[in-house]
Amino acid sequence: MRLVRRLAALLLVTLMAGVGFGCKSDLPPSTFANMGGLDGLTKYMSAWTDTMSANPELTKSLTADDMKMVARGFGNEVAKAAEIPMPSAGVDLVSVLKGKHLSAAQLTAMGSALQSAGSASMLSPDAMKGVMELWNGVVKHVK
Repeated sequence: MRLVRRLAALLLVTLMAGVGFGCKSDLPPSTFANMGGLDGLTKYMSAWTDTMSANPELTKSLTADDMKMVARGFGNEVAKAAEIPMPSAGVDLVSVLKGKHLSAAQLTAMGSALQSAGSASMLSPDAMKGVMELWNGVVKHVK
């Protein structure tokens, strides 16, 4: 019984030491704070939806509801990286994007809209860098 307890304790310590070891996040956890927390993230996602809506290349394939789902999925990706509860549990950005069969040009247009939303939301350069790193990581999984 002692051996089992020791093995269990060793396993627990190993797991605690290795949390996140196999799950590399593309977004530094500080990016969420640099965005202004949940309020900043919410404003940013709204600005991104607005900039996507203004892009004719994106409106060919995405409805207003699709764009909201994309924004919610991105918010979830930011939350995962910051290790906070996801604001829109159940919305997976990669799955949403794959389901829309977007072209490389459309994914690039979405990235441009993401940058424009950062300017409109007055995100700091550090926050914008983290956001774009996250987006580029997502795009790699979609292609």
